[in-house]
Amino acid sequence: MARKPSQKLVRFKMSADGEIVGLLKDLAPVGEDAVLSSLIGWRDGQGNPRRARATYDNGWTVELFFTQPRGGKIRLSSYRVNWRGTIKGKAA
Repeated sequence: MARKPSQKLVRFKMSADGEIVGLLKDLAPVGEDAVLSSLIGWRDGQGNPRRARATYDNGWTVELFFTQPRGGKIRLSSYRVNWRGTIKGKAA
């Protein structure tokens, strides 16, 4: 059995339009005053978006994973929300 060739993804900068920002706010409320620092996407060889990463200024990161297009539509398959930061004071 031959091994399936790896699927290379190409990184690109996404525009923060109303639809993607609305989806991010619905999935992961990371703070009322959080500002979107960067929005980066990855697309496959056919130009279909497969992943996206939104980074906020307060340390939150939201990663979105999309399915391959079926019937001309791409769906959200899963997402992950992470926080990176430091704790100062007695808890450290």
